[in-house]
Amino acid sequence: PRLVTGHHLMEALRLGPGPVVGELLEGVREAQVAGEVVSQEDALGCAKKMLKTISKPLAPRLKVRA
Repeated sequence: PRLVTGHHLMEALRLGPGPVVGELLEGVREAQVAGEVVSQEDALGCAKKMLKTISKPLAPRLKVRA
């Protein structure tokens, strides 16, 4: 089952809608399939970690909410 949705990620990470949210969801799902993520808390932590690593190359596409 899906542990987080795009809405969960946007709220927790203060992101606006956009392709970055989809990329984070894909990465979280891959980690879940690999057994690295087993709870919603794990999924959000994984997404936060991924966002830190991808935020510089994707900076022009990030929409951070105030």
